[in-house]
Amino acid sequence: MTTTPCSRCDAAIFLTAAVCAALAYHPRSARQPLHPCTISGGQVLNIQEISDRLEIQELLVAYATAVDGKDFDALDQIFTEDAHIDYTAFGAIAGTLAEMKKYLTSSMAQLTACQHLMANTEIRLDGDRATGRVMAWNALGFPTEDGEPHIALLGMWYIDEYTRTPAGWRISRRGQERNWTKGFGDVIGNGR
Repeated sequence: MTTTPCSRCDAAIFLTAAVCAALAYHPRSARQPLHPCTISGGQVLNIQEISDRLEIQELLVAYATAVDGKDFDALDQIFTEDAHIDYTAFGAIAGTLAEMKKYLTSSMAQLTACQHLMANTEIRLDGDRATGRVMAWNALGFPTEDGEPHIALLGMWYIDEYTRTPAGWRISRRGQERNWTKGFGDVIGNGR
């Protein structure tokens, strides 16, 4: 790891060799230098903010992995015990973590496949709390008579609240903002 003083703000920037190489050889560097100070509106993120963002992003990956793998007990390590989860935007339920685990176990039993793609993560940190808006593209496989699954798609954003706990960051509140669906017919609304 290298310590480099920032020419823009004089802060010490800790960079790994891979980041140094990416900064030096990034395709934009000839036109406009890519620099850590350009992140977050020109403010340098401190080590704690970087760590918090990475931990929350890992939490989002853990959520997708748990749900796609139908490992609903893993959600205990992702949500706070008192979390409120609202999936009514697509006709599901709203409730506690225990209620959601029971609902997911039942409703997803019929699925032959499930895959979440999470992207465009917006995280706003505020001490031991944070909010987030996470784009999700969700493919669901439904069984058919010919054995080839019927694939239906959901486009949405997760609207989250996160809390730092002694065990790390957890989702304390999660809702969905519906954008579109495809391949559901009458199963989930009008298929927009």
